[in-house]
Amino acid sequence: MKEAVVPNSAAGSANINSPLNNSDGLGAVLKQHEANSQRWGPAALEQRRERTRDHLAKIAARRETWIKRNRYYYELLNRLLRFLVEPQKKVLSVRCDIGNLLAVVRPSKGKGIDICGEIVAIARQRNPSFEFAVAFPDKEEFQQAFKPDEKFDYILFNDIGDTVDVLQALRNLKPLCHRHTRLLVPTYNHLWEPLVTFAEWSGMKVPRTEQNWLSTTDIRNLLNLVGFEALETHRVVLLPKYLPLLSSFLNRFCARLPFLSKLCMTQVVVARVVPPPVLRERLSVSVVIPCKNEKGNVEDAVRRIPSLADQVEIIFCDDQSTDGTAEEVLRVQALYPEKNIRLEHGPGVCKSRNVWTGFNAARGDILMILDADLTTIPEELPYFIDVIVSGQAEFVNGSRLVYPVPGHVSLGVHAVVGLEGRLRFGPDADYLPARTQDYRVDEGKRGAFAASVRRLVPDIEDDDLAPDMAGIRPKLQGPGQPVRDFVIAEEGARGMGGLVNLIGIDSPGLTSALAIAEEVTQLLGGA
Repeated sequence: MKEAVVPNSAAGSANINSPLNNSDGLGAVLKQHEANSQRWGPAALEQRRERTRDHLAKIAARRETWIKRNRYYYELLNRLLRFLVEPQKKVLSVRCDIGNLLAVVRPSKGKGIDICGEIVAIARQRNPSFEFAVAFPDKEEFQQAFKPDEKFDYILFNDIGDTVDVLQALRNLKPLCHRHTRLLVPTYNHLWEPLVTFAEWSGMKVPRTEQNWLSTTDIRNLLNLVGFEALETHRVVLLPKYLPLLSSFLNRFCARLPFLSKLCMTQVVVARVVPPPVLRERLSVSVVIPCKNEKGNVEDAVRRIPSLADQVEIIFCDDQSTDGTAEEVLRVQALYPEKNIRLEHGPGVCKSRNVWTGFNAARGDILMILDADLTTIPEELPYFIDVIVSGQAEFVNGSRLVYPVPGHVSLGVHAVVGLEGRLRFGPDADYLPARTQDYRVDEGKRGAFAASVRRLVPDIEDDDLAPDMAGIRPKLQGPGQPVRDFVIAEEGARGMGGLVNLIGIDSPGLTSALAIAEEVTQLLGGA
């Protein structure tokens, strides 16, 4: 026999003579332990799942009414989903509700999973062409709803906010993904929690059970833990109810502004599975070379393209050249029979249509574009392949120039790699006195010029730089004057009909060349 002393703040202490093996006392302890495990252990998580399912079952009959009541909000969300999801693809909707979002994206094959049988019954009735099943996304039963090796192009994971085990749910989705699959996770902005709660209380919105209120940072971290890469976040809906003029202004304009977009009610995180690296030897590459009057570069391109993969095809897309480019391709094709060289004839309309001619004819796993002028040196093509096969990216775009923010006098110092492999920086521009021709390089500006270069290459030293060349360029504005636009003038009034002067067009004229050409054509009478 042992005694237990139980302190009592109200009455001091009391001596209780009670054997420890008393069956009634032990039963009380066991019952208390069982109650605690139901409140905090795995059983509590299962209870939360059941509460969510029971709640959905109660509101199932009214679910479509709630959606119609908030038609404007769903129109905004549907518009975003149609933008993100390519039509006629295989789409899985997890927590599919009554199938409304699945139907919006127009899949070739649609499948919906929800936790509530009553909700799924309505979804089947509304969308008989889709397949539906009942399962919790964060339990093992979820995998049983799919055939072996069944995969989808897009996966919509809705209602992540009341999913009990988000990490496990994301793990269950991963085997359903291709390398190119996109996972879309719509969720409410946690800043809207008070307003959403008020909308539920006032009857403007369907009531829900406990919510996780995950931020986009939380979602990105969870995705990263499972092996997904968050690519982008889209935000919509500043005003979920329709008010003439005001709704359009806020949702179409203000919701796109940098700061205000963070206040949007709904956010959609887009992610992809981080794919494992692929061996080059298992891939084929198509190098598409759009060309127009580039006869002199054809053989050089073929000779300089390095080994990129096990199979490489070189596709020249001749865009109605007049200098014999097509004939040169055929000559080089016979000269290098060990290389897979093909000739395709472009439509002679524009470069983009010519590139698409090559893409449509390509047979490789990876498509590459190499300009026929070889200003992007073919020897650098393996850099792009390395990024693709590593799984770090699906699309790689290279640039020869690195520009800082333009200054007042010039575009600013930029970097370019010459064909001989040297790295050049420039230009450093300054005004000269009127009608002065001075091509000397001012050594006193070396330090300031090097400081500008270090914005691009931080480790470079002043003495690493050497003057290369200098020139004089006319400018439309003088020191302290505002920047002037291009001058495009037809000189008929000066007695020089048919002459169009293009003045003050620096490097930006390259990117606006087509627009300039259209303007000149109009000045010359549309010829």
